[in-house]
Amino acid sequence: MEEMDIDDNSYKKLLTPGGCHRSKQLLKHAVVCLGFLCVVLLAGNIGQFFFYETHCTAVIGVLQTNNNITTQNYEIDSTEKNGVQSMYKYLSVNKNHLEVRMRNLTNEKEELQKDELEVRFRDVTSQRDQLQTQYGTLKNESDQLKTSYDEMKQSFREIVRNHKNFTADANQLQTKYTDLQREKEELRANFTAFVQNTDRLQRTYSSSVRHEKHQLQQSLDIMNKSKSQTENNYKQLLTNYSSLVTDTEKLQKNLNKMTDKVRGMLCPKKWTKFKTSCYFVSTERRNWTESRHACVDEGADLMIIDSHEEQVFVNRLLHKDQNAWIGLTDSVEDGVWMWLDGNTVTTTFWQAEQPNNYGGNQDCGELVQTQSGGEWNDDGCFSKQISICEK
Repeated sequence: MEEMDIDDNSYKKLLTPGGCHRSKQLLKHAVVCLGFLCVVLLAGNIGQFFFYETHCTAVIGVLQTNNNITTQNYEIDSTEKNGVQSMYKYLSVNKNHLEVRMRNLTNEKEELQKDELEVRFRDVTSQRDQLQTQYGTLKNESDQLKTSYDEMKQSFREIVRNHKNFTADANQLQTKYTDLQREKEELRANFTAFVQNTDRLQRTYSSSVRHEKHQLQQSLDIMNKSKSQTENNYKQLLTNYSSLVTDTEKLQKNLNKMTDKVRGMLCPKKWTKFKTSCYFVSTERRNWTESRHACVDEGADLMIIDSHEEQVFVNRLLHKDQNAWIGLTDSVEDGVWMWLDGNTVTTTFWQAEQPNNYGGNQDCGELVQTQSGGEWNDDGCFSKQISICEK
């Protein structure tokens, strides 16, 4: 490959204007030398022919001189011949390289033509596929049009058949219309007779209606008198009802007083009385639900704190730093604290920053014993501790 690159470069040098000019100069020198040689030989022969006899010595000298010149020219011709042979060999090598390049270019041309043919073949194949697709689409459209034509043809036949039916129905309707017209005339005659009978009945009815109206008016007057008496009786009943309500309220107050007296007299053993309620502090530790069940079993429930006095009272029932369950929870709606009787908490005694629902599962309230009168805290309903019952 390196030799081919060198020869290619040499060939390129020859093909350049400078290389061609040098080749022409070499050829020109060779032609001049050959011509000069011919002229010298010709001059020698002519000199030999004219001066052979009179100038033998001179001719011999001239011949020797010519012989020397001829020898020199021959040496010059040999050198130029060697150069021409070298040039010929060089051109032969370049020719071989050019032939090799020609074959390579021919192969590349064939490959390019082959690639171009393959591209054209792919294009033709793609066009053929597109044409086939278009043909399939057109065929589908043709089938659809044919189907639509058949449907329209069938619809047209149905329209023609319906038209015939409508024509027959129209003839029947025309016949019925004629019959109705005849019946209309008969009804009009009957209506005229009916109007006449109605007028006669109206005159008869008017006299009887006036009599009945008079009787109804008398009955209405009697009913109005009865209404007035009924209203008076209703007012009297309302008065009696108000009196009964007042008496009932008085009785309820007396009953409440008696109930308070009974409660004050009947607090069980180990229960502590405060106003009208009894309180019991359990000694067994249970969770909030179990503590409530235990209170219910005693006929009570976890206590409800309604005032500051009651808060201070139950705080005294606990030992120092004790916690006890009370009837306070937000298990129905998170964040809305309610007593077990369903009332919303209004008076509160929460500790600072409480309730905080720590861990997301503190839904029951407890009373924490303090020196200041007790405070509330929210805790997990699963914790086990004592409780306070109230009944």
